[in-house]
Amino acid sequence: MKNAFDLLVEGLAKDYNMPPLPDKKHNDEVYCFEFQSGMDVKVYQDEFRWVYFTADVGTFQDSSIDKLNHALQLNNFSLRKPFLTFGMTKEKNGVLHTRTPLIEVDNVQMRRIFEELVGAAAEIRKKLKLK
Repeated sequence: MKNAFDLLVEGLAKDYNMPPLPDKKHNDEVYCFEFQSGMDVKVYQDEFRWVYFTADVGTFQDSSIDKLNHALQLNNFSLRKPFLTFGMTKEKNGVLHTRTPLIEVDNVQMRRIFEELVGAAAEIRKKLKLK
């Protein structure tokens, strides 16, 4: 059975002219949006009804101190909501993520957060020359 989160994701997929999503197989479903640029964004909900957005930004080709320092500066404190956080996996892949309570998200907010994350991820990818 689809819950409020699933309906929000379906609305987002519809906004991007995607084919209908397959039926849910379990309650911990992770939805993945793949872009032609090679970037993908995952959207999922936890047991506490928080919605998470993660964007795989790309792989660091150069992990010099200057480049990593610049990447860390992307996490300057901000009162902007939701707050975007940039990190790096042990495989040197850049990841941008945020989360927000489901209760604060409607179709408009879902799309705004998603597009903000995608836009910021694309800028980071370009600025840091991630592949």
